Amino acid sequence: MKTEKKRTLKGSILFTVVSVLALMVIFMTSALALASSANKRAHKTYSNSQATYTARAAIDSILAAVGTDNNFASAVESLSENGKFDVVVNINDPSLGRIDKASVAYAGKKKIFDPDSKTWVEKNLIEISAEVTHGGETVTIVSHVIQDPTVQTDDGPGFL
Repeated sequence: MKTEKKRTLKGSILFTVVSVLALMVIFMTSALALASSANKRAHKTYSNSQATYTARAAIDSILAAVGTDNNFASAVESLSENGKFDVVVNINDPSLGRIDKASVAYAGKKKIFDPDSKTWVEKNLIEISAEVTHGGETVTIVSHVIQDPTVQTDDGPGFL
């Protein structure tokens, strides 16, 4: 009797295993590339959002300083055409980002409707900007504020 099998497919199992492993390597590499790009995108989005929040907080603190510090309010009120000055804003937590530049500038006049006199009146327009860097992302936020009334009163500097 014959006990040996006829072997006509030599190496076909090895070829099949190598092919499946090659496909698995390709799929795993693709999955890692997708995960890496999603991770980078998430870090970029987070850094951009955090820089935006920090810049807005810097602008809010500048406006709060105008409302509480009469010397600072007088300096803002005395801005004239092409007038601009830089402001130092410190943040105690470095995880919130770094404020690279904060400034207050005169942005011209703006006509607004005065409901008391029922006329259009010109008011000073002040531009407050803050540039913040967080995680390699730099964001600049600019806020335009109308000074109303145009002169400082006992109630405060009068900014909207």
